Amino acid sequence: MKHNDPSALANPLLRGLAHAQQSLEALTERARAFFYRVMLSPHHCPICGAWELTMLKSGQCRCTEGHVLDPTVAFQRSTCCGAVPVRRMCHYGCAVCGRVVPSRFLFSERIHDAPYFRERMQACRERKQRRLAAWREALARGRSEWLLFDDTPSLGSIPGLEEALNTFVKEGERAGEDRWRDEDAFDMQRYWEVLRDYVLGVSVRFSAMPALDSDSRRDRARRFITLIHMEHEQVVRVTPHGDDLLVEEYEADLEG
Repeated sequence: MKHNDPSALANPLLRGLAHAQQSLEALTERARAFFYRVMLSPHHCPICGAWELTMLKSGQCRCTEGHVLDPTVAFQRSTCCGAVPVRRMCHYGCAVCGRVVPSRFLFSERIHDAPYFRERMQACRERKQRRLAAWREALARGRSEWLLFDDTPSLGSIPGLEEALNTFVKEGERAGEDRWRDEDAFDMQRYWEVLRDYVLGVSVRFSAMPALDSDSRRDRARRFITLIHMEHEQVVRVTPHGDDLLVEEYEADLEG
């Protein structure tokens, strides 16, 4: 709702709602500032020793001398291995085993490390290019010799072929492109958050995981794609389990 909407200003109920919304936003900002002040108060700058630290934005604070640092990396350690947390795409992870490390210095935001994201996307593109190059090479090696026709091909040489092709083309034109358009966009971040919380501390069969889409086939495909990305980021571990898959929180094997 827009606060400058004339119809809203003419309605006492909507005016009161707009005022309540503004008050709630102001209260949230004050609560966020107080939370950061309390969480940073026991710590001092590891560079110059200054005690007064001010939060600039999610994952970044500054001391009175102008030194900028990430408080989660500077002042927090993972509970699993006692290691320094490292930034991942949308969270912090243990530098030793890779398990998710919930940050004590985030109010309601999620961390987003743009350089890390760019690096992972670049690595993904390079892997894709290498796979394409390997496929082209394999296709080139498996290519058969040239097939030469002595006679000019003719549709009439196969009875009924021309009529069948005409029917197929007409049906395709009537169907159009709209039948293949999926307006329900895939929100991987939503799947990621739900599945991560669902497997926290437990082992779950893939078939027993919650459905987030009314289309069961599409939902299974999206859950599977999300789990593959989560396993790549060392958030979960996916292993075969009979005719199903077993999904559990990622724990690195540190033996040996």
